Amino acid sequence: MQAGARVERRDRRALMTTAAGITYRVLDACSKLVTIPIAARYLGVEQYGIWLTANSLLSLLMVSDFGIGSGLLNAVGAARTQGDDGEVRALTATAYAAFGILAVLLLIGVSILCRTSLLVHWLGIESAPHLIPSAKQCFFLLGILVSSAAVLNVINFFALALQEGYLEYIAQIAASVSSLVLILLFRTHSLSVFALMTSLPIIAAYIALSIGLFGFRYRSLIPWFGGISRRCIGLIWKDSSRLLMAQIADTLISFTSNILVASQLGAVHVPEVSVSLQTMMICSFVSCMFLLPLWPAYVEAKVLQDWTWIRRAFRTGVLRSMGVILLATTVYALIYRTFIHTWSAQLPIPPLSFVIYLDVWFLLYVWNKNFMVFLNGLGYTRVRAWAAPLSAIVFVISVRALLPRFGVTAVGLGGIASALSEAAVTNTWSFVLLFSNSRKTATGIEVASAAQR
Repeated sequence: MQAGARVERRDRRALMTTAAGITYRVLDACSKLVTIPIAARYLGVEQYGIWLTANSLLSLLMVSDFGIGSGLLNAVGAARTQGDDGEVRALTATAYAAFGILAVLLLIGVSILCRTSLLVHWLGIESAPHLIPSAKQCFFLLGILVSSAAVLNVINFFALALQEGYLEYIAQIAASVSSLVLILLFRTHSLSVFALMTSLPIIAAYIALSIGLFGFRYRSLIPWFGGISRRCIGLIWKDSSRLLMAQIADTLISFTSNILVASQLGAVHVPEVSVSLQTMMICSFVSCMFLLPLWPAYVEAKVLQDWTWIRRAFRTGVLRSMGVILLATTVYALIYRTFIHTWSAQLPIPPLSFVIYLDVWFLLYVWNKNFMVFLNGLGYTRVRAWAAPLSAIVFVISVRALLPRFGVTAVGLGGIASALSEAAVTNTWSFVLLFSNSRKTATGIEVASAAQR
């Protein structure tokens, strides 16, 4: 394929993935807007807080994808660009096998945790013994569902690596709508039934996407389990081991706030933090839809040494993502009281200081995401491997220390501190990288012009 055609395809697929991703995030946000008041009404605020905290605990145990998905993205993207389909099949099979092992380990961990008093403490229900049996049952069921979804999730990284992430989002849109329909039809008081209604649709969507891609669209790239080897494991693990550290850190930042608030202030305070936090996460996810499709495109552009496109894509990503998150944070700060009260009168309204600090945190968060995608796509995963853990340590220590004095506002303050600590590392590294390659490109153009004369 000629260079011009590659650039055009790269831009087109990135745009399609961005559009599908934003559509999914908006629809998923609307789904949550409807789901949360229903859950708060039928489950009760405390049971809903338990469900939120249980999901956070499982996310911590699974640590997203242990970096395997991101490592697969880089390895498959590079192999596909070089035309090595056999390598793609072997790498994908390796990822499925690795996720299968992780799923089994997760189930073992969940089983052990259900037998200890530690789970009761983390869920913040020590003072509500009547909720303990249903909470444990829900946690175990969620463990089974999360581990199943984790294995099937490989198909999403496969699609994204081939710069067709829009197919993943179409499947997730179908799952989100299906889940909402189930919740509206069966307004349950049971935690376990609620867990099934929110998790089964996404599992079905991943299965359907796998059939569509491997059964029809990319039949020549069906995973080849006979090709699993130490070399394939090494190729994936090269980036996975580094991104694992970053994902542990990101997961800690994303989900420990609910756990810290529940353990120090009680489960009843979790919705006070979680509603605004989820809203800002949704807004940041929408903003980052302009960035994530660039990751596999950066992989291809680096293989082809197309630094002109890389610099242009980076600038465009910063302008678009920051514009969206700035608008979202401003609007939310102005209307959050009315928004939460209209959403559900049963939910507590946090103080303005909490919302302002939360807004600043997510402005910095999206800014840093630009540099994260840039560095990961170009293979500089080692930078985030030590910058992200630093950020997570700062977050946990800050929130834990500030909660007794500042209450829920401590979550936003800790987020700001953690984002600034990561920015100091990743921003500096990225700007140096951009500047050095800009000089190389300029020098190359000058040499080519001199040779033509």
